[in-house]
Amino acid sequence: MDRHQILIAGADDSVARTLVTRLAARGADYHRVPRAGDAARVAATFEFDVIVIGYPIIDASVDSILKQIRSPASLSRYAGVVLVAEDRCIDDARRYIGRGASRALSLDDPPPVWGSEVFELLDVARRVEFLAPVEVELGGVAASCRTENVSASGMLLRCARELSIGSTLSFVISVPGDNSQIRGRATVARSTDPEREGVQGYGATFKSFEDAGRSRLRLLVQ
Repeated sequence: MDRHQILIAGADDSVARTLVTRLAARGADYHRVPRAGDAARVAATFEFDVIVIGYPIIDASVDSILKQIRSPASLSRYAGVVLVAEDRCIDDARRYIGRGASRALSLDDPPPVWGSEVFELLDVARRVEFLAPVEVELGGVAASCRTENVSASGMLLRCARELSIGSTLSFVISVPGDNSQIRGRATVARSTDPEREGVQGYGATFKSFEDAGRSRLRLLVQ
C-alpha cells in the first residue's frame, strides 16, 4: 500500500515534532514548508493526503490559500486540510471549515487529542472522478442529480435541489455500461462552494448499501 503523504506548513517546531512522532506509527511520510503561504504552491504540484497549516496565517490570505489548494488544477484538491491554532484563535479558524478547510483544531488540547483528529482524515478514502446519474430521495421527494466523484466512503453530488446538512437520503446510482444499479443511504455532510469547486451540490457520506452495493462501488474506485 502507498504511504500517506502529509504536508505541514507554517507550524512551529513543537507542532511539527509532535506530528512527525505520531506519523511514524501510521506509516506516513511528512513534508514541511516554513511558511503557510507556501502550502498552496506545494500542494498544487504534489499530491498530499492531509495538509496541516498553522493559524493565524500572516504571510498570505487564508481564503487564497484554500482556494488554490481546492482548485481543479491542484493535485491535492481532495486532501484533508487542518488549521491548527491556539484557543484564543480557534473560533476564528473554525470559520473556514466548509470553505476549504476540513477541520480546525486547538493546540491547547493535549497532543493525542488533536493528533488523532488529524490522522482520522487519513482513513477517508481517496476520491476518483466518476460521472454517473443518481436519483436521490429525501422526505418523500425525489431529485435527479449526478455524481462528480466517489470514494469508498462518500460521493460529491452535482444537485440543484436544496438538501439539509446532516439529513439522510436514499440514492440510486446508475453505473454507465451496467444494467444494475447501486442503491443505499447516505448522510449529507456539506454543501459545495460553486465558485471554488465549480460544482453546485453536496458532499455525502455513505451510510449503508443494499445487496452487494458496497463491494461493487469499491471495484469501481480501485
